[in-house]
Amino acid sequence: MTDPPLGITGTRLEPLLTYQFSVTFGNGAGQFVAYAVDVSGLDFERDFIEHKYVNQQYQAITQMIPGRIKWGPVSLKRLLTTDTAMWDWFMDHEGPSVNTGSYSPKKYAAARLPVTIVAYNRNFTEAIRWELSNAWPSKITGPQFDVKSGDFGFEEVTLVFESVKRTVTAGSGSVEAIAFTAITGA
Repeated sequence: MTDPPLGITGTRLEPLLTYQFSVTFGNGAGQFVAYAVDVSGLDFERDFIEHKYVNQQYQAITQMIPGRIKWGPVSLKRLLTTDTAMWDWFMDHEGPSVNTGSYSPKKYAAARLPVTIVAYNRNFTEAIRWELSNAWPSKITGPQFDVKSGDFGFEEVTLVFESVKRTVTAGSGSVEAIAFTAITGA
């Protein structure tokens, strides 16, 4: 009998539902929730480097080498409320004042927050967590008002960040969690 590939066992994997998630900003006393109804842009890509050389037999060889990982901005759509936390966070990044010319790097650095996006399984327990570090809102798009519509108002927020960490909760039955354990021996 051979081992299954990547250490995958006969554990049944439950697909996650895309409507069971949460988004929180910051941590501790200053933490707030986005009440997001849509999150998009969790796109991650690894660049590649094409290394061409000629070997000792004078054959042209092309070797593909992994490069940097890059990610784009994350967009979230949230219900429009009178809560000003998101707007205040956006305004914390305002640069030098036109009138005074003052600029505070300390204020700019403090306005960067950790953002956590959590996907839940069918039992509403945490399954996967994406932690965006040093995130800040680069764009806020306000609602579109229409007197003929009875829809809720939404605003869209675009977040940029410096790095991301993806973790899988133990016991969630994820292929990644099992494979990572098998490879590292942890």
